[in-house]
Amino acid sequence: MRSTFAALTASLALVAGLSLAAPAFAQARPDDTQRLTIFSHEALKPVVAPAGGAFSQQQGSQSAYSVFEKDGLKVVFDYQACDGDTQNGCVGALMTAYVSYPKTTSKAAALEAVNAFNLKYSIVKLVVLDDGVIGITRYMIADYGISYGAIRTELDTLDFIARDFMTKVLPTLR
Repeated sequence: MRSTFAALTASLALVAGLSLAAPAFAQARPDDTQRLTIFSHEALKPVVAPAGGAFSQQQGSQSAYSVFEKDGLKVVFDYQACDGDTQNGCVGALMTAYVSYPKTTSKAAALEAVNAFNLKYSIVKLVVLDDGVIGITRYMIADYGISYGAIRTELDTLDFIARDFMTKVLPTLR
């Protein structure tokens, strides 16, 4: 009887300890069901923070944008469909991962590879931007809200496809 009481007391203490620890975890990684109704640098900070990497705000010639960099991949968040300026929030965000192709590759060969890849992955759009640079894009909308988890999935998907392109297609370009 005494050991049952001791086990019950220990279990209650463990549950109480976990319930006290839960808010600290929730602050470190917001619940994936929490929703954003606008995109801005400040709004996205708690969403992308659990992924690690660097997340910075930049000022372009016409508007502000954010840059997320991790493990050699750079993703730019270009805020679109804004009410005023990008600081007030926007309901659209174009994510673009930038990759470089070999200088020895012609623009025509890069375009051919991009077109073939676009047929394989309809969930992203690849574009040849300049000689040597390819953009891999994915567009998100926040109309009526988008969950933190959905945004993280969008970023993970873009990351996966960009790395797939870099490991499977870029080495074939000459």
